[in-house]
Amino acid sequence: MKIASVRAIIPSEVGDLISGYGPNFGTVAKHDELEVNGFCLDDGKSRALFLSFDILGLDRDVVLELRSSCAQILNCPESAVLLSCTHTHGGPAYRSNAAQERNHERTRQLIGATVEAVKNIRAQDFAEVDVFSYSNICCANTNRRYLTPDNKCYFVPHHIQLEPLANGVCDPEVGVLFFRPKNSDYAVEVFVNYAAHPLASHAPGLAGHSITADFPAEVRKYIQNAIGGHCSYFSGAAGDQFPVDSQVGELGVETIAKPLSAAVIKACIDIRANLERYKVQDPELRSKLVPVEGKIRPNAANRVWCRNGDKYTMELQLISIGSDVCMIGVPGELLGEVGLEMKWHSPFRHTWIAYNSTDYVSYLCHANAIFSGGYEARMQQFEPRIGLKLVNSAVDAMFEICPEIKTPEW
Repeated sequence: MKIASVRAIIPSEVGDLISGYGPNFGTVAKHDELEVNGFCLDDGKSRALFLSFDILGLDRDVVLELRSSCAQILNCPESAVLLSCTHTHGGPAYRSNAAQERNHERTRQLIGATVEAVKNIRAQDFAEVDVFSYSNICCANTNRRYLTPDNKCYFVPHHIQLEPLANGVCDPEVGVLFFRPKNSDYAVEVFVNYAAHPLASHAPGLAGHSITADFPAEVRKYIQNAIGGHCSYFSGAAGDQFPVDSQVGELGVETIAKPLSAAVIKACIDIRANLERYKVQDPELRSKLVPVEGKIRPNAANRVWCRNGDKYTMELQLISIGSDVCMIGVPGELLGEVGLEMKWHSPFRHTWIAYNSTDYVSYLCHANAIFSGGYEARMQQFEPRIGLKLVNSAVDAMFEICPEIKTPEW
């Protein structure tokens, strides 16, 4: 396997309106730069590109343009170009809803910066590497849906006193890929996947009006300083997953970034001590795009991606690395429980979700979340069964592309 890392700055300036808090939410400071981070893999027969954007989400037409442009540059199928958004609320609007049109000038700049970064990947940038996969645990996230005994939901960010009582299902898995040149102790790339909304740094006042990539930027910095090489952070199914002590400014960033980074670094320590155990033995690349048609709820609000009709076709995107790893790009804000269902039924050793990847269709819940209510349920645009439909489609597709299903002897 060969790999080349990708990095670019996402244009943003103080004064830009930012996404996630409603319209006309201006910025008065820049805490850190927003970035595109990722890597291109080449298994000798095909290539695949993985890019993570420090933005809230991408509209479908932008996803299609970026996928097409990058696929042409790399001479690979569009199904092998996976885009994902960390979902920071500290960047300009790159997705539209009923309350806020996307920033078209910034969107063109984002597309230009991304395409230019991919064009700059040269043959000599590719390093021959071994690939190692690892799953660790970090309990730095919590479910922001508090359920009462009669199964009614309180949205914890609007009832912060309930945070210690938050009792929903969490996904504490930290997914790690470690790309190490042969006969070297150093990684050239570390991939991190974790399910938590990048809303640690938001706070009333200045911190809530700052351009920032939030805790993913700190995780990348910690990893790169400790391990070397380049780090790419991909958000998992974070629809209802929040950082512990969220929205308290820099304190919140440190609360999640330090233990999460430590979990990744410890994973790298174990990998280096047990190379054969964690090595992906046959890292062949496979990819697939899967259409999923959803029935839109009557009187669904907040949507601009389907102005007419009662159905909308979304996409799931799968890229696998051998039989060890499968990444699933989802079209919106998938709840953690739905992401876990995809993981639990997967034939791959590791399955990780890429958040806000193929589209931005708001929240994608499991059916019981619709009945218990809460913010995510109000924002979902589709019928209650859409979560199960996505799970079944993802699982069917994984079994189709999995090269070998290894089961124990009975």
